[in-house]
Amino acid sequence: MSLPVAPRTPRLAARQILTRLGAALLALAFGQGLAAAAPTAAQGDAKKPALSTSVMRDLTKILGEYFDARRAQESDLEAREELDELIADFEGKRGEKRNFLSLVPEIEQAMRDSRSYSDRGVSKGKIQTRSIDESFGGKIEFAVLAPAKYNPRTAWPLIVSIPDLGESLEEHLKNHWADPAVREGAILVAVGMPADEPMWNTIGSKENGGGVARVMHTLREVRDSLNVDIERIFLAGKGRGVETAMTIANLFPDRLAGVIGRSGDAAEIGPANLMNMALFFAGAGEKATAFQKAAEEQGHTAVTVQADADEQAVWKWLNEQRRLAHPTSVTLAPTTREGVKAYWLEMEGINIDDRPTVKAKIDRETNTVTIDAERVSVVRLFFNDVLFDLDKPVKVVLNGVTTETLVQRNLRTMLNVAWFSGDYGRVYTADLAFDVPGAGS
Repeated sequence: MSLPVAPRTPRLAARQILTRLGAALLALAFGQGLAAAAPTAAQGDAKKPALSTSVMRDLTKILGEYFDARRAQESDLEAREELDELIADFEGKRGEKRNFLSLVPEIEQAMRDSRSYSDRGVSKGKIQTRSIDESFGGKIEFAVLAPAKYNPRTAWPLIVSIPDLGESLEEHLKNHWADPAVREGAILVAVGMPADEPMWNTIGSKENGGGVARVMHTLREVRDSLNVDIERIFLAGKGRGVETAMTIANLFPDRLAGVIGRSGDAAEIGPANLMNMALFFAGAGEKATAFQKAAEEQGHTAVTVQADADEQAVWKWLNEQRRLAHPTSVTLAPTTREGVKAYWLEMEGINIDDRPTVKAKIDRETNTVTIDAERVSVVRLFFNDVLFDLDKPVKVVLNGVTTETLVQRNLRTMLNVAWFSGDYGRVYTADLAFDVPGAGS
């Protein structure tokens, strides 16, 4: 029998690459053909309103105070005590049977709304070139174009674009993101890549960040200064940049609503990690067609290859996409240590050279998750009441061995997962690790 390992304060190794390298990763689709998302109406008593306007307002305010305290490296005790009081008041109401932490969509919305922004220093409608110096990665340059009518009280889609070889940042935004609808409807960012092309698809070094580190650092910087809709973050590439965009998406698929490739071919990767994401290739080559075919053979039909697609076609496609909130099926097939976690699934105790894989699928009706793991010692699961009914025992079938356990929701776990992952749009209220049967033999 596979017994669950005691839960721990999440270290979220894969999500913290940039934490280990000097900064926290920050968060980053819901389109036709994507894997099914877990239903949200099944939680609690569907006849009751989830949270009143006043409770939502108070929850948003307190969560903002909590995250502000952690960003300032100050005590978060006061905010946590206020949260405890708010939860106790809610659960203590006469006739209220719901556990507050089961109200996942409402808590996710409050987390998304918990940070306020201003337009101070924002050059609206003008390309602004910036540079940052990171403790890991050195100097990173990027260009930002906020809409002329940018309003900091509104969350905007974000397109992070990787230019082709030889393109300047300003040239890239002027020539390839010129359509007025795009410029008026989204925040546009172009990220400078290393001079050494082989580093584009790598983390890089302390002194010289690779393309992966540069994009993720830039995401954090942009999200700190502009109101980004974290459910609509898109990674784009032009020419050689397409391969790098796909490489990054392959590492962090749960952070993105989609990938856009323009006039460049796909990376030589399989679709396993990208089964819950929409991809659009405009003017691509044989590798993109092969990727689309491989994805369709595995049941993923949200990969579009359109040779004659222009910027308007890209924009139309983009507006149809949202990040898939809670997919019920997840596959991990990492090629580097940074890709060992996505969504609610994580692998531990691996040798990356062994090409470990984990495939997991949730059936909420039976409160069961079925997992097939190869060349993995431990599988860690993250739980919430959208994916499971945590008022009932959860059945875990791991490599054919069944474990049944009652998962306890925990406020500190929820807050820590959000903080360490940087993804304030996803709520997980518990995590447990499970030893893979026979892994040590």
